[in-house]
Amino acid sequence: MEDCDYLTIKDIDLRYIRGDEMVFLNCNNLAIINCSVMDGSGYGIKILEEKNHIVHSCLIESMGRGGIDIISGNIQNLENSGSVIENCMIRYLSRIDRTYTPAILLEGVGIKVRHCLFTEIPSSAIRLEGNDMLIELNEFSRCVIESDDQGSIDVFGNPLYRGNIIRWNFFHDIGIPDLHMAAGVRLDDAISGFCIYENLFLRSSNELFGGIQVHGGKDNYIEGNIFYDCHAGISQSAWGDKRWLASMKENGHPVSVALNTYDWQSDLWQKRYPLLRHLAESGTDNNYSADNVVINGKSVFLRKSPKFQSMNNILINTKDDINKPADYIKYISPWQRIPLKEIGPY
Repeated sequence: MEDCDYLTIKDIDLRYIRGDEMVFLNCNNLAIINCSVMDGSGYGIKILEEKNHIVHSCLIESMGRGGIDIISGNIQNLENSGSVIENCMIRYLSRIDRTYTPAILLEGVGIKVRHCLFTEIPSSAIRLEGNDMLIELNEFSRCVIESDDQGSIDVFGNPLYRGNIIRWNFFHDIGIPDLHMAAGVRLDDAISGFCIYENLFLRSSNELFGGIQVHGGKDNYIEGNIFYDCHAGISQSAWGDKRWLASMKENGHPVSVALNTYDWQSDLWQKRYPLLRHLAESGTDNNYSADNVVINGKSVFLRKSPKFQSMNNILINTKDDINKPADYIKYISPWQRIPLKEIGPY
């Protein structure tokens, strides 16, 4: 479909398609509801540009590449997409292209991903490229089972990706023992300004990564997460100010490309994200963690630099058997609001 607005596609099964199965270009107000998209050689659903889309209660399975590729909302002027992906099951992907073909590729502003299940994914479940995204109440199971140096939620290279929230998700069985760098969430190369709070992690880190991995970047807030049977809760690969400042000037470096692409010094950007006024200064690796609980892990932190500020993070050992969100209830603080019964599809 091209230039087609207010279209609803409901209760349709697509299967055995060569290439991408559904492609929408410059369409507004799409609704794709209760469809199954299976056994294609490309992506399941591509929604390219425009706003106010909903993908609801769909099954995407056994694709040659990824699940959903969506570009919605305008990063340059921070225009919210109004788009939602909810109550979907996306699994058994990347039959042909095994890496960098995520279950959902998010690009734009303000896309919400809720109540979805991602399972049997060779690489990342969500690749996030944008601002003000909300990822909540999803279950991530057996992701990053063939890719090293990846996260089931993976973000790379642009310190202007701000205002993103990852909360109330359940990550379990991320990576496999032979992979040394697999995490539930990976913020790679200068990613800054994320809020990651009150998520549940189970067997979601390997030897060199914690359940959450931060590589460079600053102004990330990691609070109230619970890690069970993870090698570590949080890991950091610090850059230092010299590398941080050099990345902004190096021709072709992803950071310098981003800074030269977007008008991040405008009043619009500075008012939306006040910490951007300090972006070009030193102070990389200044991140914050509080009230995280690591259960039966080796450590709360791996490779923690002095600039990673922490408060009230604890490491405990127990013989409790934890397999599902409800099993975490005794470790949730009274002031935390983790809706355990609402995680995953409904």
